[in-house]
Amino acid sequence: MIKRNYDKILIGYNYISLIRGISLVQKGKSVLIINDPNSKLSDNWIGNLTLLDLNYLKSELKRLGLHQLISLNKMINPIKTILYFDDILLELGSSPFINFLELYRKGIFTNMNRLDRFLEKYDEKSFNKIYSSMIHKLEGLLHHGDLKKFFTKSSNYEKIFQLDLSFIKDHFYYQYPKTGKDDLQFLFALQTIYRPFISNKISYPEYLFLLTQSLSPCYRLDQVEMTSKLLRVFKSFGGEFSSFPITDWEFVNNNCENVLLNSFDGLVQTDNIEFYSELKENHPFQYSFNEKILNSLEFYLTLQHDYLNSLKNSRIIALKKDSLGTDDPFINLEIGDNHLIKFNYTYKLGQGIIDSFYTIKGKEQLWNILNRIFPGIDHHVQVEVLGHIKSSQIWREMLYSKQSFFKHSTLIHQKQKIKRECGLVLKNNQKVLNNVIYRGGLSFGHLGLGDYFARVTS
Repeated sequence: MIKRNYDKILIGYNYISLIRGISLVQKGKSVLIINDPNSKLSDNWIGNLTLLDLNYLKSELKRLGLHQLISLNKMINPIKTILYFDDILLELGSSPFINFLELYRKGIFTNMNRLDRFLEKYDEKSFNKIYSSMIHKLEGLLHHGDLKKFFTKSSNYEKIFQLDLSFIKDHFYYQYPKTGKDDLQFLFALQTIYRPFISNKISYPEYLFLLTQSLSPCYRLDQVEMTSKLLRVFKSFGGEFSSFPITDWEFVNNNCENVLLNSFDGLVQTDNIEFYSELKENHPFQYSFNEKILNSLEFYLTLQHDYLNSLKNSRIIALKKDSLGTDDPFINLEIGDNHLIKFNYTYKLGQGIIDSFYTIKGKEQLWNILNRIFPGIDHHVQVEVLGHIKSSQIWREMLYSKQSFFKHSTLIHQKQKIKRECGLVLKNNQKVLNNVIYRGGLSFGHLGLGDYFARVTS
């Protein structure tokens, strides 16, 4: 039997909510985590880690005294990231040095006569060491709650970048972007990978951050093992857990005072709720912003092809030319073990359009990308679609009438004008919920998952 009242209720079962729950119970708070099947956080956002994300997560486990119980290095697998443009293919792997050379060879860094000087200054070992040092310093900014200073004119991040990677910044980064469509396409691609909102208006420090992330090795976290171990720790510290669905919510003066569970326990009361999920139609609240949301369908399939093994443990992001702002701007493939592929079709919901339309469009895009990646593929013989679901992975599209891609000093102070906060409002009266904190993917900050960790754990 669970109690009737808790200091904090966390809705959504994932390793983020468990770490938050453990932190609260260590401080003497009574905490209930509800594994409501209707409330899920996207696995893609919290399951794919850069070096910054991984380091922050390790330090957070150490802060909670869990680093000896939970070995993150045993729960991660390196993954490749592949970006497909109309005429460009970028393949990013486990070495920042190799990733930089890949971006350089494909024209992302345009000052072609500087490469010889770069190679005179750096080899792979020295460059990767400097990169790791830079990530460690950036992690320190996140831990110290220095996110606002990140975007000031005397940005701490710019200082770190100038100190550690000054040669690249001086001779490559200032050459880019040129505010053309190709530049916009590349920055659009980086945003789809490293954060769940997409905009044609970003600041120069954000741009540096996205490029820094593109150099990072990436890892896929075994979330099943992670959540299983954290749940045992959470319960051992006195935290409580329920897997019963929430059947109703009780609101008084724009506060959620009770949630009703589909069990003998019935009503559970609290003054504070944290919501670790994306929203679905049957939730009684909605997002507080008016911008468009990009939804996604998730298809599961098996594939037999000689080329498949070379792409094992890869994620592939494909974009059409000038796709920012269109109804289906990009797609995402994840290739795992045993010939299993997960395909995400991203789309903008149109008024009056039935769900089956997007299923048909999604399958068309699936065949298109398979033909592109696997030459000569026979869909009827080599591909078996196992099924599809509506995914919890979403993006917030923030487009402005004027493309505001920057000169390197002009937009630094405009960060305060770009509002990206995300809260919840009640559907019946459009009033802001006072005691329900939204912790879903759209609450990610400018710096992606590491920023999100810092906000949740602060």
